[in-house]
Amino acid sequence: MNNRNITLFTTSVFLLLLLYACASTGLITGFSAGEQKNSLPFMGKNLIEEVRSISIPPFYDDRHNWKGIAHGVFTSSPRISVIHSEKTDRIIKESRKDLSNMEPEDRPDFLSKIGRSLQVDAVLNGVILSNDKQHEIILQLISSKDSRILWWQAVEFSFREGSLAPSDQKALLSEMLAPLLSHLGKREKPSPTPAVKSEPKTEEQPKTETPPKGGTKPKIERKPDKGTKPDDISPM
Repeated sequence: MNNRNITLFTTSVFLLLLLYACASTGLITGFSAGEQKNSLPFMGKNLIEEVRSISIPPFYDDRHNWKGIAHGVFTSSPRISVIHSEKTDRIIKESRKDLSNMEPEDRPDFLSKIGRSLQVDAVLNGVILSNDKQHEIILQLISSKDSRILWWQAVEFSFREGSLAPSDQKALLSEMLAPLLSHLGKREKPSPTPAVKSEPKTEEQPKTETPPKGGTKPKIERKPDKGTKPDDISPM
């Protein structure tokens, strides 16, 4: 191989590496993401550590399969189980409510009910807000028990129209969810304490006199009969 061929080969390898670097950093797709907005995302670490099963319903205004990519990120954790999407969609359909037309502020209570129907510990609520060329993704982990928000995070992002790559979406979601996944399913739920039944109170019985020791009966003095006359006493 002469010097010219070596130069061409080296240049080709360099260009391929450059293209790979550009693709991995989102330069080709024009993808960029800002800082995570919530510096204190956890509302209750103890409750999050007890979450071992979740459901991921369709995201609000999701036009690029954010929900499907989030499902893949969660299933990578060995400590939690994720309900199959078809089962979640079936429960939502049976509720006879259109989740796509539901406003973001109304979603937590409804999704909590869906979680209880599916018998999962929590539900992931995803919301995509778009304004001109700027977008924002908001993620909330909602307790199925009482609609409480256990964790939330939000990030603004942008991309060239029609060029959003799944790899960019996965990288963003993985970064957002990494702190949450490190706490999910770390401990078992405490078993409920059985209620102690109180015994019914019994009425106190009146005390009876105890017989004297030795088994002898108490002496009863007999009064003389009125009809009997005393014996005649002979005069001295």
